[in-house]
Amino acid sequence: MKTDILFCALLMLAGQASSQRRGLEADITAIANAATGIISDNPNETTFVKIELMLQHIIDYDPKSSILEISAWLMTAWTDGRFAWKPSDYGNITKISIPCSGVTKPDIKLFNGVRSGLTVDGDVNCIVEHTGEVLYIPITNMKVYCTGDPTADTHVCNIILGSWTHNCNDLNITRGDDMLDLSEYHVSWRFKILEHSSEVREKEYACCPEKYCDAAIKLKFQDRTKTPGSKWYSIHGFK
Repeated sequence: MKTDILFCALLMLAGQASSQRRGLEADITAIANAATGIISDNPNETTFVKIELMLQHIIDYDPKSSILEISAWLMTAWTDGRFAWKPSDYGNITKISIPCSGVTKPDIKLFNGVRSGLTVDGDVNCIVEHTGEVLYIPITNMKVYCTGDPTADTHVCNIILGSWTHNCNDLNITRGDDMLDLSEYHVSWRFKILEHSSEVREKEYACCPEKYCDAAIKLKFQDRTKTPGSKWYSIHGFK
């Protein structure tokens, strides 16, 4: 009998927790659908966005056009006070996952990409903390122009990411130790990463008096098909 009572009590608690989670998800989703912009309700506040590129693959490099193609997870994280809640109001839930399709996200674009240089698989969920912090990590494909001698085996490519419309006063970019994460990179026989660096820049444009922030990621790599003496160099007839 005691075991049956305990089992029923556990079922009731589980049902309450599930109901509270559904209620929280519905409330946050409704707020997300009603939000009209990334900028917070206080126009004098700056939205800080953390950017990190988690490189997955170097897909291809075309030496004739000097275009590098990569696949990566593009992590953006920011805090929007409209999404904050008191955990005590929802069974002490501190974090939920909701579809990102209804969430207004920072308008981060690839500044130095070829036409349609950034494609995003946005069919992922956002993680929302009770503090209002939002984490969005879609799968992306990027094509960027690189510099250097196209006949050499070493190339330098810059990946410039930033807000398309918001200046630094409205949307500012922050960083951790490095904005390029190689922990999930799949090592390729063809491409060897030699160096990488990153920085947050503030730039002025002729159109506007305000400064605009961007994340500048530099990637230096070796294309071993172009390295004299390598078997790939001779087999594929590179000169």
